[in-house]
Amino acid sequence: ARFELPAPDDCLLLTRTHPFVEALAAHIFNAALDPQLDGPARRCGVIRTKHVARRTVLALVRFRFHIVVGAGDDARRLLAEDCAPLAFEGLPDEARPLDGGRATELFGLLPDENVAGALATSQLQRVLEGLPVLAPRLDAAARERAQALLEAHRRVRRSVRGAMAASRVVPHLPPDLLGLYVFLPALDGEGGR
Repeated sequence: ARFELPAPDDCLLLTRTHPFVEALAAHIFNAALDPQLDGPARRCGVIRTKHVARRTVLALVRFRFHIVVGAGDDARRLLAEDCAPLAFEGLPDEARPLDGGRATELFGLLPDENVAGALATSQLQRVLEGLPVLAPRLDAAARERAQALLEAHRRVRRSVRGAMAASRVVPHLPPDLLGLYVFLPALDGEGGR
């Protein structure tokens, strides 16, 4: 089997849309979302890194919106989705939000030290138990993104001249939490930012 062309006649070409590749991707995705399985692609993780000074949590959030175009019986609903990293320092009840740039940086951090399984589990459990405290912040982020989407939609429609602009954008609440990652300061005392 090969993933790239050219492929000899006696070789199976595995493209992105090949049934085997689709089935493998579906299995990995479904296993990641199933809490009963120890899937190969997990949605939670804990690392120790020199690039955080205090406990930092990164959440990958999917926002879904209905863009409502028109009014009354003629109104059409268009579905839009957006994913964004949201990050904060501290535990959920004392969370200090970080800006989007810093949240994106967190995706690139590599571990500097190992984290024992029991510690990783307890750290994740503490954050998961605090999610109800964060729910209003996640809902507020969804509403802010809905407003930004409405303004962007109207700008684009104005530039097309005459095209009907959205009358409103309705966020689906609560947003979906796709991943949760905890970054702990390295124990060697060289904590960074």
